[in-house]
Amino acid sequence: MLNYHENITSKASEVFYREGFLNVSVERIIEYSGISRRTFYKYFNNKDDIACAALNYRSDFFCREIDTAISQCTSSHDVVCAVFEALIEWHRKQGFNGCLFQSAISQYGDDFSKIHDISAAHKEALNDRLVDAFTAVGSLQAKRLANSVMLLMEGATALGNFSAPIDQIKNAQSIAIQLTAAESEGEK
Repeated sequence: MLNYHENITSKASEVFYREGFLNVSVERIIEYSGISRRTFYKYFNNKDDIACAALNYRSDFFCREIDTAISQCTSSHDVVCAVFEALIEWHRKQGFNGCLFQSAISQYGDDFSKIHDISAAHKEALNDRLVDAFTAVGSLQAKRLANSVMLLMEGATALGNFSAPIDQIKNAQSIAIQLTAAESEGEK
């Protein structure tokens, strides 16, 4: 069972993802979490505090999903397929509202550097996981492939805000598969 802190953080992550950061008030988080104002302020000082906690929660949750997806991969092709399939499944479960971290950066701008730092750390952690996964399967171009996959994931997620999010992810996956095939050819 989730404790109060984790429950509030989880619910805030959901509401921020669906409604945005600027549109959500502490009152909305309290209402959605089903807690009292007093309970909220026992764990969080303000909306920025819960926004940071929600981003950290979301990062941990998403990275665990990616870790699970790539844990059994034996080739670069497998890593690419697993990552994009996990991204598709993530959006099927969570609904598609783009990337919470991209939203946070665009909505907060330069007004709150902690949001930027958390978002940047999330993207770096995700990239590091991909580098490690490609390295583990013997890729000689692990960093390049990881950076390319990240770029394709981010682009597909951003374009998915406008139309056909699953199709955008599948198109990005297809391009990433071509990159791994080109890498395999280059190693022969």
